[in-house]
Amino acid sequence: MQLKLPERTTPYIAAVFLFIIPFLVYWPLWLHPQAMAYDMADYFLPFRHFIGECLQHYQFPWWNPYSGLGIPIGADPQSGAFYPITWIIGYLFGYDFFTINLDYLLHIVIAGWGMYALLRGLRYPVIVCLLLASSYQYCGFFVNNAQHFSWIISAAWIPFFFHYYRLTFLKGNFSFAIKTALSLFMITTGGYPAFLIILLYLIGGHYIFFLTRNSIQKNKTALVQSLKWTAVMLFIYLVVTTPYFISFLEGIPLMTRGEALMKDQTSFRPFTPQSAITFLLPAVPLGHPVDFGTDTSMTNVYIGLLTLIFFITGIITSKTSATRILLGLTLLFLLIAFGDAFPLWSLLFDYAPLFDHIRFPSGFRLFVIIGVILITAQGMSHEKVLKSNLPFIVSAAVLLLLIAISIVSFSLQKKVMLPNAFSTEAMKHFFGESSIANNIVLQSVIQAVLLMGMLLLLFSKQRWQGRYWYFFLVALGIADLFIASRINFPVIMGSNFSATELNQKISVAADGFPMWDAATELEVTSIGHGDFAPSYFNNNLFTKQFSRDSYSPFFLKLRSELERSPEKFALMDHPVIYLTNKVQAYPAKPADDTQLRTHHTVLVHDSVLANFNVAATDSLKEKIQLNVFGPAQFDVTTFTDQKALLVLQQTYYPGWKVKVDGKITNPFITNFCMMSVVLNEGKHQVIFYYHAGLRQWILIASTCLLLLFIVFLFFSQMRINRGNDLNSRRE
Repeated sequence: MQLKLPERTTPYIAAVFLFIIPFLVYWPLWLHPQAMAYDMADYFLPFRHFIGECLQHYQFPWWNPYSGLGIPIGADPQSGAFYPITWIIGYLFGYDFFTINLDYLLHIVIAGWGMYALLRGLRYPVIVCLLLASSYQYCGFFVNNAQHFSWIISAAWIPFFFHYYRLTFLKGNFSFAIKTALSLFMITTGGYPAFLIILLYLIGGHYIFFLTRNSIQKNKTALVQSLKWTAVMLFIYLVVTTPYFISFLEGIPLMTRGEALMKDQTSFRPFTPQSAITFLLPAVPLGHPVDFGTDTSMTNVYIGLLTLIFFITGIITSKTSATRILLGLTLLFLLIAFGDAFPLWSLLFDYAPLFDHIRFPSGFRLFVIIGVILITAQGMSHEKVLKSNLPFIVSAAVLLLLIAISIVSFSLQKKVMLPNAFSTEAMKHFFGESSIANNIVLQSVIQAVLLMGMLLLLFSKQRWQGRYWYFFLVALGIADLFIASRINFPVIMGSNFSATELNQKISVAADGFPMWDAATELEVTSIGHGDFAPSYFNNNLFTKQFSRDSYSPFFLKLRSELERSPEKFALMDHPVIYLTNKVQAYPAKPADDTQLRTHHTVLVHDSVLANFNVAATDSLKEKIQLNVFGPAQFDVTTFTDQKALLVLQQTYYPGWKVKVDGKITNPFITNFCMMSVVLNEGKHQVIFYYHAGLRQWILIASTCLLLLFIVFLFFSQMRINRGNDLNSRRE
């Protein structure tokens, strides 16, 4: 029985499996598209919509003026401001409810190709690589964490990183070193920081093991080569990632999330032990986050019945030290993912560097899935194992376990509840009403049918030719993953809102960054009113309105000081930019109760207070005219009959400057976080602007180098392809 399909069919089959099938599985995202829900709609889409608007108007998104009194979006590690795919989609198409769906699907394809490349690099048969790459694409992580787009991006590029990192040390090739560095660059700029921390531990552990082994063996050549290629990879990585690191490192001491977390902040979203049932039944936790002790998005680890069966087979049959190490790491990551259910997480949180910056232990389950897939590949690739009865026995044992679980659940449930329809709204309602026992019973029926089909195939494998047998086995495996994804999709990923209709609403909003009346007070909040549902937050980014709050994990410390003030609403109840001569000294502490003298009173430091006669009661005659506005520029002409304070309701951040009648100075802080400048009586032209300075030139230089690396890889691959064609002709 042959394990490998003819090589000439490989590119076509790989294209179907890894590109076309994801579009079939997730057809509601592009065919009569439904808008994705939760954080994808509330955070990732609005912020990427803003980034796209900036890029289409030839401005880099250093600053977002519309959210939470201004946010340095480049310093937000999840914003995607430095992620090349965000640049491409944002500039060429812009981000809306449809393109964000396509972006998600694109990363599903990237994930599949990465896992396929990793497995092929380990020399597993083509059919095994395709099947397991598909298992990775539709695993519980990509389905249930679809709303956490930065997690999806990390998971998409991690297999590529493992693949090229291995090849760099194995073959010592400059092209592989570039690809390794660029894979890590994509994970860093687009992904979730916790996964970068985990990768650093894995790389560090491997490097220590590698150096120790070669030092004991006195293999100086290997040591020198490893140091050489490590230096090359690190240099390339730092060169292309420097702009991101400069912005991020600058923001760490200034943002609330830059500090270590308290332990109780990391214990509410683990992959709980009871969630392990999703290895077998993927949709059981839907509608029951309280019973599973975590958010539903963190519960799913499903990789398919076929993968599960051959994972068990691989553990039983494989005797190599590599498998034992891989299994040990997989179990280690599983225990960490359990969070406080096991003491390991607490020990690492207390003593391992950077672990106190990882918010969600459940993120470790991604590496559990990768470990399971790699072990499964070993169990699925040995012809002796396939010809034996072991896979049949394991399948039968899993089926018996499933029947036992379903019988117990049915005895508790007494009756079975079925969904009225399979629409998104109906499925959400069904899982909201269904019990855990009912979920188990219904899914057990589906899984039992699939397992019986697998048993039939395993029983008949000796009678069939290998190629056709694998075709039906793969078809059954894909059907399993398709069903699991579609059951979870309506509840955890999709919505019953049309992306097309929502995009029409976005198109009505003004393009670019329209001028506004600087004298108009805005009562805008980041909380929407359902106009862009399922996006209920940050809707002001669609309508280009200034909001005093923001739904974002990024929060500046100065802004949090204003939040602690009892007078925060009075201090913010003004136009975006305004003039006043009413000033008052800060309270001793932000949280102290402060009685503002007037509605237009501004809290200032003593050095500013000395410029004003606090006892003056003369009314201020003032006028503001807005001349130029951009995401990082407020250009106004002002007139006052007295000395006055010009206040810009944007949070102070390094890089902000103010130019008064052509003279550049630094704005000072008022009202805990806002920027202000003192103006003498008369007419003035004032420009508040964000100056990126050297960072802008570093970004341009690093982007040019990134393009050069990509061009080098392109021509290098063309040279390899020409060489392969010549060899084929000679043969």
